[in-house]
Amino acid sequence: MHFQDEFQGRSIIVTGSAGGIGKETALRFAQEGAKVAICDVKVEAGEQTAKEINNSGGSAFFAEMDVSDPAAVDRVVEQTLANFGGIDVLVNSAGISGSGFRNLSKVEDAEWDRTYQVNLRGTAHCCRSVFGVFRKQQHGKIINVSSVAGRMPAPGMTPYAASKAGVISLTQSLAAEMGRYNVNVNALCPGWVWTPIYSQNQELQAYAEKVGSTPRAVFQGMVESLCPLKREQTEADMANAILFLASEAAGNITGQAIHVDGGAVMR
Repeated sequence: MHFQDEFQGRSIIVTGSAGGIGKETALRFAQEGAKVAICDVKVEAGEQTAKEINNSGGSAFFAEMDVSDPAAVDRVVEQTLANFGGIDVLVNSAGISGSGFRNLSKVEDAEWDRTYQVNLRGTAHCCRSVFGVFRKQQHGKIINVSSVAGRMPAPGMTPYAASKAGVISLTQSLAAEMGRYNVNVNALCPGWVWTPIYSQNQELQAYAEKVGSTPRAVFQGMVESLCPLKREQTEADMANAILFLASEAAGNITGQAIHVDGGAVMR
């Protein structure tokens, strides 16, 4: 999927872009000619993402940023304005799995708090920080990465699911608030993507060992049981959807939660 130079010279912030969906999205924007601010708490991996873009002829810089720290978010927004002269698109991809796959009775308050601070408050911090920029320039696109877990029961992942449902609600409220400034705000709800949330999850590994399987096989079985298309989703699938939502082709779409999940959620 290409966008006919639509993003050429555009300025994009992608949080959580040291790896996973965020990295794939940053690379895709750069391939389309955009200038990309790579933001993450993972310094080495984030610097590598920026290096990949710059070495291929693109334009990117890395900024260490914890989205749960409002001051850090504001610094990165100012740095992006200084480096690129503006901001056209914000992609909030930073997130954590929280408690992983565990019964609610075993989830500590600190895990609830950290999941909320990163997934929901962190997204809100980033949106708030660009609000003035977008209002002044009278245009902008925000894409918040939520999850199908925010749209359906997610037993064993209650803090994560609750935070992602909050992201959808935040998206709708901001879309209503920012529409008058010609700003589109949408949420992307990924389905089952083999990211570190699954591949490095200790509870999933323990369950796989218990049933004599592998985490990858358990994951694939889950996909086949939940998705009518019987296939997992990919980081490229998510990047395609994000770039579409950031494009003028989606100019009349706002306040929506777009599912890219193989048909698992149909509402």
